Amino acid sequence: LYSFERHHNPVAIDFFDRAIEADPGFALAYAYKSYACYSRVIMGWADDPEAMLALGMASAKKALGLDPREAVGYFAIGRIHMLRGEHDASVAALEKAIELNSNAFYAYHGLGMVLVLTGRCEEALDISIRGERVSPRDPLLWASIVVRALACILVARYEDAIAYSDRCYHFPTPSGYWPHATKAAALAQLGRISEAKAAIGLALTEKPDLSISYIEKTLPTKHEGGLARYFEGLRKAGLE
Repeated sequence: LYSFERHHNPVAIDFFDRAIEADPGFALAYAYKSYACYSRVIMGWADDPEAMLALGMASAKKALGLDPREAVGYFAIGRIHMLRGEHDASVAALEKAIELNSNAFYAYHGLGMVLVLTGRCEEALDISIRGERVSPRDPLLWASIVVRALACILVARYEDAIAYSDRCYHFPTPSGYWPHATKAAALAQLGRISEAKAAIGLALTEKPDLSISYIEKTLPTKHEGGLARYFEGLRKAGLE
């Protein structure tokens, strides 16, 4: 699903709408529509992010109304709560998704991300590694590894962050600007500025309008200054 949305997200919501039209009781279609709404916002494709998140939340709640045990619905709700800065609600929803489906790699990834944003970096690393054990060949695994890189930056484990970022380059699925940005921040924090600037150049190739304000908006932290080490590294690497 992530690979599909990475290139075709503007079409993805229509795809799930057609599935719902064909079967109005299809809970999973509503759940995936919700995730498609979240993805459109996190990728910067939504003209009205709040309206898109509201649509996503409504779709997820419809999914759970049809099937209260639909793990994807809880996953989507958790991701939307994260973007809204509602961290505790996000953690609760993602933990519920894992409770309902202990093999749901996507929920481990989502939980790892929001734990980083709450400052619980060691827990985030643990949950991400658990997720990889569940699905070692998952197409979204690179994103979970980026979460590990970010967690390592926040606890000043910069060499580990670089190693995790580099690992993302070996996956066949697209990874966007994220591994370049985490690598750049870690390199800059180690004083390897020329290498950091080169990594930022690759990040900007993937997302030309990338900025620290954009990242702040899409990764709201529970505690003020929660991503300070990351942003400091990005600034040293030349990102504004």
